[in-house]
Amino acid sequence: MQNQHGGDVDLSVFPATPVSCSVEFGRVWQPKPQPSFDVFDRIPEEGFVRRLWIGQ
Repeated sequence: MQNQHGGDVDLSVFPATPVSCSVEFGRVWQPKPQPSFDVFDRIPEEGFVRRLWIGQ
């Protein structure tokens, strides 16, 4: 992704994946210079709300 979009791109993550995908995503994420990303939660009355930001 960094090669295509550059190092200053933000990645938005919506938790709509199987547990195994989420575990693998967390396992391979390294504390190296990577794009920051947001994790959203869906609240019925409000829609998607940003719950977590992981960045540099």
